[in-house]
Amino acid sequence: MEDPMSDKPSKDADRDVTAEFSDVLRAQKEKQERLRHVQEFVTTPTFLDFAQMSVEVSDDPEQLEARRRDITYRIEILRSVLGLLEDELEAMDRVSSVQERDKA
Repeated sequence: MEDPMSDKPSKDADRDVTAEFSDVLRAQKEKQERLRHVQEFVTTPTFLDFAQMSVEVSDDPEQLEARRRDITYRIEILRSVLGLLEDELEAMDRVSSVQERDKA
């Protein structure tokens, strides 16, 4: 049993800090990935131009798979953009609620 008067942090506390730090790093990594997707979206003017990428019945399986990967990637980019916008909206809501609370 640990001495409650000890200055040393407990192993459980160390694990909690490590887990919390890992969560923060994971969240930052996810945000960086989303930002990379958003940059791709913003810098590619033909991002939503599907005219050149129409699917034909005569397309071979490799062409169809390449098209599928491209569409999946575009969906991830749009999810990233949406996620960032939702995060921004949530941040604005938090600020508004704090401002309202401070007025009361």
